Amino acid sequence: AEKQSNRESLATAEIEVRNHMLEHLTEKLAKHDSALATAEYTSKQIEGQVEELCRIHRREDINLDYLKSTVVQYLSKPPGSSERNALLPVLATLLQFDAEDYKMIEQGKNKVSWFGSVLPTIISAPGTENSGSIDQQQQRLL
Repeated sequence: AEKQSNRESLATAEIEVRNHMLEHLTEKLAKHDSALATAEYTSKQIEGQVEELCRIHRREDINLDYLKSTVVQYLSKPPGSSERNALLPVLATLLQFDAEDYKMIEQGKNKVSWFGSVLPTIISAPGTENSGSIDQQQQRLL
């Protein structure tokens, strides 16, 4: 009976040691999983920053005269025209649009006045005076 009791005590002690080791290894695994998740998150953030820096670098290399000419052509075409729509990919390439930029553009396309069309925005060259407010100018156009 004493031998049986010793064997049971040894078995219980081994089980306790294994349980303690298992808990210790589980804790280490949880710490490493946490560290891995943090490293993956940091890596994704850095990848995003690198992509943004690459876009900025490519933007710096564009010819401003060409960009200006393209923007002037775009603004001079009537809204919804095929010529204006054809210039959007050119502007997107020159300015390195990202997904958020395209989303904002699409949202802007869906904004129309209660008349059913986009109201024109009156602009003038620097140094010239506008005759009246923008609201007054838009009313004259309507």
